[in-house]
Amino acid sequence: MAQIKKFVPKKDSPFSTENDASFEEKIKQHRQKRFLQIVALIVVAIVVGSALYTYLKNLTYNTYIVTSTVEKNMVTGSRYVNYAGNILSYSKDGVFSMDSKGNSIWNETYEMQNPILRISGKMVAVADYDGHYVFIMDEHGMKGKIDTNLPIRDLAVSENGIIATILEDTRITNINLYNQEGTMLVTSELRMQQTGYPMALDLSNDGNLLLVSYFGVDGSDVKSSIVFYNYSDVGQNNVDRLVGASDYRDVVMPVVGFLGKGSAYAVGDKRLSFYSGEEKPVSISEIILEEEILGVYEGDTSVGLLVGDLQEGNKYRLDVYDGKGNRVASQKIDMEFKDIIIRNDTILIYNETQMELFTFSGKEKYNNQFQERINLLIPGSNIRKYTMVTDNSISTIELR
Repeated sequence: MAQIKKFVPKKDSPFSTENDASFEEKIKQHRQKRFLQIVALIVVAIVVGSALYTYLKNLTYNTYIVTSTVEKNMVTGSRYVNYAGNILSYSKDGVFSMDSKGNSIWNETYEMQNPILRISGKMVAVADYDGHYVFIMDEHGMKGKIDTNLPIRDLAVSENGIIATILEDTRITNINLYNQEGTMLVTSELRMQQTGYPMALDLSNDGNLLLVSYFGVDGSDVKSSIVFYNYSDVGQNNVDRLVGASDYRDVVMPVVGFLGKGSAYAVGDKRLSFYSGEEKPVSISEIILEEEILGVYEGDTSVGLLVGDLQEGNKYRLDVYDGKGNRVASQKIDMEFKDIIIRNDTILIYNETQMELFTFSGKEKYNNQFQERINLLIPGSNIRKYTMVTDNSISTIELR
């Protein structure tokens, strides 16, 4: 049997009854001191963080340095796009991916007259307009090949590899959904008299929601319909899985898209519409513009509309809206540009010889010329770093 000893504090012991009050007071003082130290550390962190934020916010750059470069002859006639931080090149002959050091990741060949490329996350889908094959790739290469058996007019891809296609038949139009292995998941036959003609479509990141813009005739008037279909369990009790629709008279809506989770938009003639809902999206904002829309530029959670700005003496103006329809930036643009990139509350504008960088508040962070002719500029891990693709090289640059 274990021996149990009873501990009885002596009179002069620090644990005796006479010293209980002083001992508790010492604990209390220690806790107060520790609390004050923690508060002081938090205050210092806030002050330093605020000062650093203000410094970086107001910091501007005047030039750039090349931190690394590799010689790489680019294929003439190819188009180059940002592919999850890597470089994607596609043409009539094929599509290939390489990293910022010029190393080939994968390469797929085909023969197309007018390739249509769509990217969502690390999924890539490419098809020939009026052809009937869709090639699906991810970061490792070919995942599948779909034979639609009908001419392709448009397509979309989700981050998990669901493919949506608009297919043209002699009398009807089909919208079909496939998985990345090529298995047909959904097929629907559309008649112009009933639904109108599908002009554009997009898929949510998880592939559950399909957004379609239809254009049709209602009596003597034209109209557009923005329609949402849900292919999860939520939509199975709805006719044709239709879970949301909005009609617009005398409007053409040729551009639609999702902005992250639970947010979508549609762009039409001098109109921008926003929708919200992860399962059954509804219209939440309608913005009517005075100027003609010249271009649409999508960020991660925002969308930018390019309009003419001749009255203010500028060539263009880019208005940026968040997913709720709030205008969060408005940037005047004087240069002719190759592309506009909206990322992390900044607006990057560049052409073959020049780059401009602005914050959403309108502060100019950078404006300078390139020393080489630029085909593609890819933002890096922070506001200072970029991958620069020219005809003969791939370089990593840093703003200074």
